Formats: sequence, structure tokens, C-alpha cells
Amino acid sequence: MMKTRLIAGLCLLAGLASAVARAETEHYTLDTHGIDFTIDVTRRPLFPPSMLNEGYLEGKVRIAMEVDHTGELRDWMDLEASHPDFVEAIARVIHSWEFSPPKINGKSRTVVTYLDINFSAKGAVLSFDLTTGMDMARMNQIFGYNREKEELTSAHKLDTPIRPIHQVNPAVPLEAIKEHEGSKARFTFFVDEWGKVRMPTLDRIDGDVELGMVLAAQDALSQWQFTRPTSGSRPTRTKLAQEFVFINR
Repeated sequence: MMKTRLIAGLCLLAGLASAVARAETEHYTLDTHGIDFTIDVTRRPLFPPSMLNEGYLEGKVRIAMEVDHTGELRDWMDLEASHPDFVEAIARVIHSWEFSPPKINGKSRTVVTYLDINFSAKGAVLSFDLTTGMDMARMNQIFGYNREKEELTSAHKLDTPIRPIHQVNPAVPLEAIKEHEGSKARFTFFVDEWGKVRMPTLDRIDGDVELGMVLAAQDALSQWQFTRPTSGSRPTRTKLAQEFVFINR
């Protein structure tokens, strides 16, 4: 972990959504750890014809998504997929989905949460759901597309450690830093295959920190750029942590 603007509202980490969908309404509810919001799936991702042609009947994608305090899908990315074609199927429809403004303990907040999206094809019936389904590794073993599997790579498994090549300092007033000298804010975030920071999420606060200081740090981190992460000489994605220490220099 390295030490050294939330774009609209404070971004907190939500748990894994695993609510059972009601097929007739395509209405999903996340209600866990004080977090409450709903997803209305207005368009279903279609089971990829390429997978059907190759004889596959199951598929699964795990995604991370950031939904802001107004219910707007700000960002999303796949973390693991049994085949890239399933990711493309989601990409075609996810921006048509509707989200209620997320609430944490009754207050509107931006959240980052994870979804497991399962595909199945049985005869002429194609379906998908957002529930936690068959283990990804087991599915690949059964259906034979393990080499196509995409997933997040742990930082220690990268070919070389990635490093920031563009950093932006938080725009925090000097008066606030003096008042809260030595306080810290720690964030977790994804780095995509281009080295771009995605979905920085507040993980921990040490000391007395004003909300504006946290928002400034999060906004600055969203503008950072890293060297491109690779694994086996191939572009990949990873997850890192960054701690900001507010010190008057």
C-alpha cells in the first residue's frame, strides 16, 4: 500500500448483491449492512449466440459497479468472467438498467457493489439472474473454456509492481489540514488494463477528518494514472489501496 475530488457523494463499499429476482418484474433489491437500493432490469442481456453455437449452456460474470447518490450508474467493470462474450452481452444493456438512489442507514450515498450475473440456456429458454450461482472455476472446468477466463489479478501476481505515473494532490484548504493534522483516509480502488484508476472507495478513516477532506482525496485519486498492469505479459486488472495523510508542510 502506498501512502502519500468523491465526484458527487461519498462512495462507500457495499456487499455482494444476492437477492432472488422475480422473473415477471425483473426487479432486484439489495438490502444488507444498512445499504438499500433496487435495480430494475429493463433489458436482459442475451445469451451470446457464439456460446450456443459452441455448445455452452452456462455462463457467469462478476462485475463491480458504482451507483451514485442519485441512482446513476457512474462506472462498472467485469472482475471475472467465464468467457468475454458474456461480458459483451452485459455491456450492451447495463446502461439501460434503472437504479434507485442508494441509501445507507437511510441517507443517500454513492456505493460500489458487486453483482454475480448468471446465464443459462435450456432448450429454447434463455435466462439470466443476479444471484450467486455455480463456482466460476468449477463452471470453467465443466464447460471447457478455462483458458478464456478473465479475472482480477492480485497485485503480488503481476509481472512487475505497478507504480503511479501521474498523481494529483487533494485540493484541501490549509485551514482544514491544520485543524486535522495527521488524520488519514484510506481508499481501495481498481486499476484497469490501461492503468486508469476505477471506482475509488473509502475504506478507513483514522483521526478526525472533515467530509470535504475525504471527498477531495477521493476526487484526486480518481485522476491518478498507473503503469499498465500485466500478468504473463498480458494486460490485466488489479486492486490496490492508497492512504492519504493530511499534514501541513
